[in-house]
Amino acid sequence: MSGDYETLEINQPKISYFQKRSEDNTEWLNDLINKIEDMKNNISKAASKKESKRI
Repeated sequence: MSGDYETLEINQPKISYFQKRSEDNTEWLNDLINKIEDMKNNISKAASKKESKRI
């Protein structure tokens, strides 16, 4: 039984992208904030174009 556990532990993939993100969290968060702001701006532009077509 313990051999099975050791084999499973050894065969687990190394997940490195979590480490990379934790190193540059500020940059990653800033990028995410900028993307959200861009999406909000695009929605606002689309809504204002739609509203101006109605008038």
